[in-house]
Amino acid sequence: MAEVRRCNKKEWEIYPTANITPTTKLIQGKDSFIGDFAFIHCGKLVLGARSQINAGVYVIGGGDLEMGNDCVISYHSTVITGTDQPSARYMNDARSTDERNVIRGKIVLGERVFIGANSVIAISEKHPTIKIADGVVVGSGAYIGRSITEKDIVKRPETVWREYPRRYKNG
Repeated sequence: MAEVRRCNKKEWEIYPTANITPTTKLIQGKDSFIGDFAFIHCGKLVLGARSQINAGVYVIGGGDLEMGNDCVISYHSTVITGTDQPSARYMNDARSTDERNVIRGKIVLGERVFIGANSVIAISEKHPTIKIADGVVVGSGAYIGRSITEKDIVKRPETVWREYPRRYKNG
């Protein structure tokens, strides 16, 4: 059985079947983890304290992802930090970058953000930076292609379902 990769007696964890490409710069906060079968290929990944990337999550595209403290990206979600644009002749990794128009951006999750299972967050030429504000809850299966600035619950597709109850003094 494979060992969970740990730092300093469980300050953070990377599960055995998680795959992080060598080009990814990883900064991992205390008590954060990356779950089994996650695939990470980005420029820089910052996980805040107690944040988690659950099993089966894909972070792809070569751009950056920054997660605040206490964030969750739930099972089988996809975070696309870079993408080909249709304005180029080709949209194919087998072609050289001279023949493609690749946009790499940045996705920033505030504190206590929850991204539901099977959701997609994707940058675009119109929105190369996406910021999701503190306390936002994104429902399962949602698509986020722009910044979310309120403490709201978001369902499919990018519509505010209802205001998030403010139960906590700090949020």
